Amino acid sequence: MATFQFTQLDNIRGCTILLDIDGTISFDGKEEVSSGVAGKITELRDRNDVYLISNKKIPGRLERMAHGFGVSAINTPFKKPSLRALGDAPRDKPFVVIGDKFLTDGILAKRLGAEFFRVSRLTSPEDGYGARMTGFLDDFLYAIVGPFIRI
Repeated sequence: MATFQFTQLDNIRGCTILLDIDGTISFDGKEEVSSGVAGKITELRDRNDVYLISNKKIPGRLERMAHGFGVSAINTPFKKPSLRALGDAPRDKPFVVIGDKFLTDGILAKRLGAEFFRVSRLTSPEDGYGARMTGFLDDFLYAIVGPFIRI
């Protein structure tokens, strides 16, 4: 499994992409992304409707990042994997969910009937204990139940 930057996504066209932030395109709680990640988002944006989505509620971050990439943001009080987390995102195209966590992004994709691209999580030495434990738990549960759940 590759990080988002190196995941093969060239065949995705005409979809609504729900793109997770934390651990997928940036380090947990951060806004900075590499130039390769920015380029990949631009490529996706040129062929699809891209929406950034996050379970972390850091004031203004989601909107700043979406504006910087020229994409939309889904900012609702609801969290993934709830379908209410989609807010007012249009539902007229097939959904694709790209993220690093099975328990949030993967289950959201399953509930939507969407294709899920699970990418390798971006980690930093600055990641807190909670982020590391959540990642470990997610990987553990995915290893156990992932083979039995088709996403």
